[in-house]
Amino acid sequence: MDEARLKIIEEHPIGGGLDSFRALFASTCESLNLAGSLPNANAIDQLEQLGQLEQLDQEALQKLTLTLFTALQLLKAVQLLRSAGRGQNLLSDILQFIPTIVSLDFDFDRVKALLQVALNDNSHDVLIWGQVYSAVTEVTPPPPPPQVRWSSVTDTPITRNTSSILNSSELRREVDQVLKEEIDPRVGIRKFRKSFFASVPRLEEATDAVLRKCSEGEEPLFGREGWVGWPAAAAEQDVLAWLCSIVPKLQSLAVDFTPATVTQRKLLAQPKTPLLGSTGRRSMDVGFVNNDVVYHPYAGKSGRYRWSHVLVPGELKSNPMADAPPVAWIDLATYAREVLSAQDTRRFVLAFSLCGSLMRLWEYDRLGGIASEQFDINDSKGALEFVATMLGFLWMDEERLGFDPTIQTSDGKRFIEIERNSRPERLIIDEVIARSRCIAGRATTCWKAHLEDDQQTAFVIKDSWQYPERDDEGEILQEVTQRGVTNVARYYHHETVRIRDVDDDVRNGVRTGLDITTADAPTATADAMTTPDSTATTVMADATTAGDATATATADSTAITAVVEKAHVASTSTTVDAAAAVNATDTPDALTVDDTAATATTMTMARRASASSISTASTIAVAAPRRRRSTAQRGKKTPRVQQLRQSESRSGKKNHGSGSNGSSGSIDSIATTDSTGGAGTKRRSSQVNEAEERPVKRSRSESQSGGVDKTPPNRIHRRIIVQDYGRPIYKASSPAALVAAVESCIQGHESLRKAGFLHRDISVNNVLIDEREGAQKGFLIDLDLAIRESRKKASGAKGKTGTRAFMAIGLLFGEPHCFMHDLESFFWVLFWVCVNHDGPDRSVKKNLFDHWNYAKDYELAGSKLGVITDSFIFRKRAGECFTAFYEPLIPMMDRLREVVFPGGLRWKQVDEGLYSRMRDILRDGEKE
Repeated sequence: MDEARLKIIEEHPIGGGLDSFRALFASTCESLNLAGSLPNANAIDQLEQLGQLEQLDQEALQKLTLTLFTALQLLKAVQLLRSAGRGQNLLSDILQFIPTIVSLDFDFDRVKALLQVALNDNSHDVLIWGQVYSAVTEVTPPPPPPQVRWSSVTDTPITRNTSSILNSSELRREVDQVLKEEIDPRVGIRKFRKSFFASVPRLEEATDAVLRKCSEGEEPLFGREGWVGWPAAAAEQDVLAWLCSIVPKLQSLAVDFTPATVTQRKLLAQPKTPLLGSTGRRSMDVGFVNNDVVYHPYAGKSGRYRWSHVLVPGELKSNPMADAPPVAWIDLATYAREVLSAQDTRRFVLAFSLCGSLMRLWEYDRLGGIASEQFDINDSKGALEFVATMLGFLWMDEERLGFDPTIQTSDGKRFIEIERNSRPERLIIDEVIARSRCIAGRATTCWKAHLEDDQQTAFVIKDSWQYPERDDEGEILQEVTQRGVTNVARYYHHETVRIRDVDDDVRNGVRTGLDITTADAPTATADAMTTPDSTATTVMADATTAGDATATATADSTAITAVVEKAHVASTSTTVDAAAAVNATDTPDALTVDDTAATATTMTMARRASASSISTASTIAVAAPRRRRSTAQRGKKTPRVQQLRQSESRSGKKNHGSGSNGSSGSIDSIATTDSTGGAGTKRRSSQVNEAEERPVKRSRSESQSGGVDKTPPNRIHRRIIVQDYGRPIYKASSPAALVAAVESCIQGHESLRKAGFLHRDISVNNVLIDEREGAQKGFLIDLDLAIRESRKKASGAKGKTGTRAFMAIGLLFGEPHCFMHDLESFFWVLFWVCVNHDGPDRSVKKNLFDHWNYAKDYELAGSKLGVITDSFIFRKRAGECFTAFYEPLIPMMDRLREVVFPGGLRWKQVDEGLYSRMRDILRDGEKE
C-alpha cells in the first residue's frame, strides 16, 4: 500500500466504527447457539475453534457482509482513500460492490478474509483496509436479482433527466453528466434557420439589403477576407467587443425593414457575472434581452440581470474545434435549462454558438436539442446567415421565441381560457407552484388559479409534455374521480393545448416538421480538454477528475495543437490592447456603442496579421461535415449577395415577407469580473490545443444498425385542471402533520389500486399536504405515469422518468413495477424530507445523500441497502443526518423500516397487508 493511503489510514482510525458489525455477528451466533463454551473468547478464537462463519447460511452471511460494508461507508477514510479502479474514491467502489452482496451470485470466499480480520478487535487498520481493497477490486455489476413473482407487465424503460435533481447545490461536474444523457443533440439539420425564422416579416429581403450595404463604400464592414474587425484569435472578450459593435450597425442598416410591432431588444454581454435565478452559480457568455431590462450595478440583487430576462442565450469559444460535443454544446444546454426553468410559459428556447468563426443555431425543447448546419460567418454565404440570424433574434415575436401564446395577459393579470360543458371559462393565474428544472422530459409546470367570477375556490393548472403512446392523464383522472377514489386530487378539466387551431406538440408545433432523421449524431471528441490561454490554463467543462487515466495524444491532434498554438502566438501581441480595452473598466458600467466600435477598429489589424493562420486552424473543426475554403480562396472574389440569393431562389428557398419600419436598440455589455466569483460559474475554454478522439455511445434515438431512428419520438402538450390545492409535503408545519399527510396518501394509493390503477411515481413533489381544518390531510397528484394494473404490455413510450432518490431498490435492479415498489417509495419520501428539511421553510442544500441525485443505478441501490440493513446502523445514520426538526421521528422511521424491509433486506414477496401495517405505524407515530 502506498504512502498516501497509509497516511490517510493513520489519520482516520476505524476505532469503534465496526461495533455494529461485530454485535450482529455475536447476536447471530447466540441465536444459533454457535458460541459453544467460549462466550468470553475473542472473535478470532471463536472462528478458529468453532468455524461459526462456515456454519451460517447464505442469508445470514449476506446480511453480515452487508452490515460490514454499511459500517465502512460511514467511516471518514472511505471518502479519502483512492478508488481501486476508476471510481471517484473507495466509497464509490463499495457502493458498486454492495448489490453484489445481495445477488444470488454472492461469493462468500471473496469476503471471508475480510470478515475474519474485521471481527478481530486487535486487527490493524491497514490489514482491514487491505482486505476491503481485495474484496472490491475488479467488481463486475451482478445481474439483477431474480424478479419477484407478481402480476405485472413489461415496463417502459426508466430514463433520468435533470428534473430529478433535488436539494442539490448543482455543481456543473455533477449536473453535466445527467444533462448529456438528457438532451441527445441532433446537429446538421437542413433548413433550420428558414423554418424557425420563417414568420419574421421581410427578413430575407432585409438580409440581402443589409449585407449588400456592408460590402459597399470606402470602409466596408464585410470584404474579401470576411468581416472587418473580426479578431483573429477569436478570444472571448474580443469577440464580445466585435459583436457589441456589429449588431447595432446591422440593426441600423435594416431600419427600413424593421417590423412596426417589434419589441426593442439588445445584446447582453457579461460573461463573468452570474445571472440570478439559478440554483448553482451560472453565467452566460452573450445573449439577447429586451431593451426595458436595465442593469443597475449598485442596486444589489434587484438591479442584476436574471435568467428570466434572457430571450436567446449564446455561447462563445475561441477555437472552431469546440463546435463538437461536449464542449460548447453542454454549456449552451446549461443556459437553455436555466432559461426554461426561470420562464414558466416558455415552450422552447432558440440559441446560438460561435466557435471561432463557425456558427450554429440551436433549439432546445422537451425532446432535447437540435442544431443547424455549421456555417462560417466570414464566408459570403455564412455572412448572409449571420445577418439573418442577428436580425431575426431582434425582430421575431415572443411566440416564435418559444413563449406559450395560450397564456395571455390583461390588466397585469395572466389567464387561460377553456371550454367546459360547452361554456367558456377564464381562469386567472395567481402564482407558479412548481416548474420542473429540465430540458427534455415531461417538464411539468403547475400554477395556482381561480375562476374569474370566483376568487375563493382554488384550482391547480398543470401543463406537461407527454409521449403520445402513453394514456392521457386527464382521462385517467376523470375516471378516477368519477369512481370516488379518495385522497387523490379531483378532476375538473383536461385538454390538449392548441396553438393556431392545431394540437401543440414538439415534432410539428415546435420543430415545424423539420426532418431530424437526416441529422448528424454527435461526433467523437475528448471528454476532457485542457486549453492554454495567454495568461493561464483553463479547464473545459468536462475536465477529468484526479486519478482518471489520460491517453497519449495522436499525431493528428498534435498537428492540430501546433496550428492552434501558432495562430495564438501570432495574434497575442496585436490583440492584447484590444483585450485591455474591454477589461479596462474601473466600475461595472456597460460598454457603449462608441466604445465597442473603437475596440473593434483597434482589432482590425490583429485579424489581418494572422488571418491565414487562424483560417488554417478553422479548417480542422471536428464537427464540420464540409471542407472550408482558406482565406486566400475566399479573397479571390468579392461577396456576390444577389447571385447567392438568385441561386437560392432557383432552389425554391427564397421567402419574402412584408412589414414596416422601426427603430434600433442598444447594447448592455459588462466586462468586469464579478467579485463574488466561486464554484458553479461558467468554466471557460479560450483555446483547445489537444483532443483525444473516443468512441461515442449510440444515442438512445439511434437504431441498432447505427443509423438514426426513422420514427423519432414526439411529446404532446397537455393541460389538466384539478380542484384540490395543497402544499408540498416538506412544507408540513410539524412532524406530526408530515406523518398524517403520508398516512392519508398511502390510503389514497390503496384506493387508487382498488379502482384498478397503479400510481408508479411516488415522490416528494407528488405527495401533498393540506392542513386546513376539515380538509383531507394529504393527497396524491400526478398520474402521468399511472397505468391500469390489468394492462398486458408496455405503452411503447420511449422512456419514463422518475425521481431516482425515491425509487425502490428493486426498480433500480430492473424489476417490473408493482404496488410494493410504490409503498417502499413512501418510506424514501419520508426519509428524504427528514434529511433535507429543517422545518417548513428551511431546506438543507448539502448532505451525505446529495450523491443520490447523480449515482448510477447500482451505486444508488447499494447506498440504499446500506441505510436499511439493521436497526443500529439505521438509527446511527439517522441520528447523524436527520435535521433537528425531524429527529423525533427516528424511532417511528426505524419501525417503518422493519416492516418495509423485512430482515433488513429488500422485500422479496408481495404483501397486501403492508398497507395496513405502514398506516398503523404512521398513526402511532402521529400520536407520539
